[in-house]
Amino acid sequence: MCLLSSFNTVAAKILIIDHNDSFTYNLVGLFESFAGKKGRVASVDVWSVDDLPAIDVSLIWQFDAVVLSPGPGLPEDYPAVSELLKECLEGYRNMPVLGICLGLQSLVAYYGGVLYNLPVIQHGRQVNMWVQDVGISSSASLLFAGLKLPVKVGLYHSWGMDNKVPVKDLEVLATATIAESASGGKGTNAVVMAIGHKHLPVYGLQFHPESYMTPEGDRIIRNWLDMITV
Repeated sequence: MCLLSSFNTVAAKILIIDHNDSFTYNLVGLFESFAGKKGRVASVDVWSVDDLPAIDVSLIWQFDAVVLSPGPGLPEDYPAVSELLKECLEGYRNMPVLGICLGLQSLVAYYGGVLYNLPVIQHGRQVNMWVQDVGISSSASLLFAGLKLPVKVGLYHSWGMDNKVPVKDLEVLATATIAESASGGKGTNAVVMAIGHKHLPVYGLQFHPESYMTPEGDRIIRNWLDMITV
């Protein structure tokens, strides 16, 4: 389970790292919807990944949580994000981090996992996601609390976490079974849809919670905010 005892705030100041993605400001809007009377978000700031090399990474400590946006390419295309994660995850306290799509892949790469190219690109596709047995970790039950299974989620990605290569610090929280051919043939593959760190407040979502194809995406984000705001 991710231990959140070192994090204590009423409403979080959220920093979103923008990987120059068209979905980023949909994500901003989703987080801003939890400001004000909903009380879980105090503010949302955006830093462009292009500006990161010139930014003092210690400035992240003015925020309460970091969100890594979706985006094109692979984690190795963004070395400054790896440096940012090092500050978040090895700094003076445990910074909550949520990685979305490319953001999840960046977390996998940071912790030494392996990514693979999906046989069929999953752009603009809705699939059914299944949460793993909650006996694995209470994190899954918290992140997806109140959702009826399977959860419909929207995908826009062509790379995924190789679930056959275990990552010591991470556990798989949810998967989706996806056809391995464009024709939806017999071959299927359980693609990782959500991960969590075993001890830190670090999560990744391969799907897009801000997409209309994830009808309960706002509930998932609210659950995450509830987990990091006490």
